[in-house]
Parts: sequence; structure tokens; C-alpha cells
Amino acid sequence: MPAKDQIYFNCDVPQRTGYQVILGFWSITDTANAFYQVVDVDMQAK
Repeated sequence: MPAKDQIYFNCDVPQRTGYQVILGFWSITDTANAFYQVVDVDMQAK
């Protein structure tokens, strides 16, 4: 079932260029549940 509302996360990424992999991790404080998301990115210098 899709979520009713969209959730956004912001993170500071060190200045990098080229292919990078970002691992996101979040947990629910009062449970043992944890979630992971991996994102492949190609960063280009400005």
C-alpha cells in the first residue's frame, strides 16, 4: 500500500565527483525495525 504522504530526507554530501554510492539507514526508535536504501549517483562538478 503506498504511503498517504511523501516523506523527504535531506543529507549533506561531501564534495565529490564521479560515480558514488549513498547508503541511507533509518530505524524506528521503539522497535527493532531498521531500513536501508542504496542510491547510485553520478555527481558532476559545477
